[in-house]
Amino acid sequence: MSLLTRKLLSFNQVRLGVNALHSNAALVDNCTEVANKNPRNLELLRIARKPTGFQLERISRKYWH
Repeated sequence: MSLLTRKLLSFNQVRLGVNALHSNAALVDNCTEVANKNPRNLELLRIARKPTGFQLERISRKYWH
């Protein structure tokens, strides 16, 4: 490995914080409650139902796309 390559690798490790990377598995295991701050996101992920609106409105589609 050339000197330039070694310098670039060490620079990238410092810049990206490669030495400080760690897994967040412990945080995920300890998570007991999730607060949804973006309800539209659940609709885009197709987890939440699409709102149907009022019954007197025009007939609309029941799917997003």
